[in-house]
Amino acid sequence: MTAVDLICCPYDSGRRNWRCGLGPKRILQQGAVARIQSGGTDVRLVEIETQVSYETEISLVFEAQRQIAMSVAKARDSGRLPLVLGGNCNTAVGGAPAVSAGPGSASSGLMPMANFAHPRRPNQDFSTAWGWP
Repeated sequence: MTAVDLICCPYDSGRRNWRCGLGPKRILQQGAVARIQSGGTDVRLVEIETQVSYETEISLVFEAQRQIAMSVAKARDSGRLPLVLGGNCNTAVGGAPAVSAGPGSASSGLMPMANFAHPRRPNQDFSTAWGWP
């Protein structure tokens, strides 16, 4: 069975554990690691922590993207499947280059995927935000 690096990036707009950035930790609190391990898969949890000398939204976002790209590349180089839990669309920007770069990437079977599960307005129910019954 393929080993997994579960890369947790709990940021939204550069801010940690804020708005959609709360999602990754919530997924972990609900037992994501144990559920993956229950199938016999080795799981390594990788936490993204931004540290920049001058904190602005753009510097924090780029730092998170850089760390995600490095973590995804490290997982691939180790023969592990990178699974990124991120707070917003910036997560996909960080992971995509590392997944598609390098020799043999066409046969790697990896593909960036984003699933955005957040309402369009604060306090809006998820199902009505997307027009679902």
